[in-house]
Amino acid sequence: MAKSKTNVQAVKKMMEFSAVGPMKQAFIMTALEEYSKQVLADTCKWPENSMISQEVWKTAAQETLDELKVHFGR
Repeated sequence: MAKSKTNVQAVKKMMEFSAVGPMKQAFIMTALEEYSKQVLADTCKWPENSMISQEVWKTAAQETLDELKVHFGR
């Protein structure tokens, strides 16, 4: 399998091609939602010297949930 050039290309490929057809899209969308919820529910404090700040990670999770709600009309 050829390596994708960007993250966007990799996700696009995952969403478009699968042995299980569109069920893979449902899996990916559910995974995005569930992981975002898990990140927001995490109460552990990250180390100060973390490569990515906890605030940024939680903001990304909230944005993802907000976008999924709009997409699914919730």
